[in-house]
Amino acid sequence: MSVHVPPPVSASHRIGRRKAARVRLGIPVTLILLDGHHKCWLLDLSQSGAGILATGISARLGESAVLEACGHEAFGIVVRRHADLVALEFEELLPMPAIVEIRNFSDSYRAYEQAQQRRHAREFVQGRKSRC
Repeated sequence: MSVHVPPPVSASHRIGRRKAARVRLGIPVTLILLDGHHKCWLLDLSQSGAGILATGISARLGESAVLEACGHEAFGIVVRRHADLVALEFEELLPMPAIVEIRNFSDSYRAYEQAQQRRHAREFVQGRKSRC
């Protein structure tokens, strides 16, 4: 009795597989398009691309863009657009040390944001600050 084992499939032919693993972030970045500089949120990042929350920005499919994050620049093209979500594919792979640095910033940024929220809540409860 023989067991049928399918031949191995190369990574480039696997459906739904990414070229590089993505890091979930949530940090402010700048997206540079032909119409100017836009403040956005970097949702995820890999060596080959990024997912960006770009509210109110008219990035078109195929448009060139530059992502600025933590002193690093990545040149790319808008490859997907759904509502306020923009997907960039980088022209060149982003070096792994840059991704690590951005990830480290993300961790410290979240801690800073949480501390700010606690401070604002404490001031509001103590009557030292309004909600607005």
